[in-house]
Amino acid sequence: MSRRRRNTTRRNACTMKRRLVRQELGEFMEKYDLDGVDYNWEYPGYRFGQGYLAESEVKADYEGLSKLVFETRQMYVDKGWANKAITMAYYPDSRQEQLLRDHGIAEQADLLHMMSYDQGGTHHSSLEYGRKSADQGKGILPAQQLTMGVPFYGRHSRSGEWTTYEDLVQKHWPLNPALDAVDVPGGASIGFNGVTTMSLKTNHTLQEGLAGVMIWEVGQDCRLQPVVHGSTTHVRTCPEDEASLLLAISRTLAAAKRVRMRMPGWRTGVDPTEL
Repeated sequence: MSRRRRNTTRRNACTMKRRLVRQELGEFMEKYDLDGVDYNWEYPGYRFGQGYLAESEVKADYEGLSKLVFETRQMYVDKGWANKAITMAYYPDSRQEQLLRDHGIAEQADLLHMMSYDQGGTHHSSLEYGRKSADQGKGILPAQQLTMGVPFYGRHSRSGEWTTYEDLVQKHWPLNPALDAVDVPGGASIGFNGVTTMSLKTNHTLQEGLAGVMIWEVGQDCRLQPVVHGSTTHVRTCPEDEASLLLAISRTLAAAKRVRMRMPGWRTGVDPTEL
C-alpha cells in the first residue's frame, strides 16, 4: 500500500472514530442532562519524560483536537443546544496557548482552564505562578475565556506525592493563613493553597478580567456540612467555617459583588449582574 493510501485510510478511520464519539457523547449528555463537555488531553503532541514531539506530530494532534471541538460545536447546533458549553484544560507553558489560538480551538471553546498547578520545586502552585499563568494567558487568548486553575490539594516538595487539603486540615490545624506550606519529616514540606492565597488568586482573576477560577478538585476541600449516602454519614471535617477553600472563593466573589456561576447570555457579553 502506498504512503498516500495509508494516510487516506488513517484519516478516514479518524473521521469515523470522531463521528462515533460525537454520537455517543450526544446521547450521554441527553441522558444525564449535562451542561456541556470538558476536553482534557494531557497533552497533544507531548510525551511525559520526553517533552514536545516532532513538529509534524504536534500539528497532527492539534488538527485532530480542532476537528473534534469543531464537530462537537456543530453537534450542539444540530441539536439546538444554545446553552451547552465546551470547555478545555491546558498547561500554561505559552506554547499551548499559541497552539490553541492558531488551530482555531479557542474560537469554539467557551472556557479554557489553565492547569496552573503541579509545578516542580518547593511549591507546586504558588500565588506568583498563578498570576504569571493568568497574565501570560491573557496576552495570547481572550481573557474572558480563561480560568485560573487552583488546587484543593498539596504536594510534597521532594517526592511530589499529593495530599488533599481536607487531610492537611485534619493533620495540621490550625493552619497559618499567611503560609502555604507545612513542614513534614525529613526537612521537606507540603505546599498548598490556603484560604488567603485562594482569595488573592480569585481576586486576581477578577481584576484581570478573566472568567474566574477552575477548581481541581472540589471534593478535596474540608466538608462544611455532613453528607449522607445511604446508611453512611460523612461528618463535617472543617474545624471552623473559615477553613473551607470553597467558602473563601465564594466570599471573595460576594465581596466583589460578582455572581458565582454563569447566567444566560454570558457568551454574548451580557453582564450577568444586569440580568
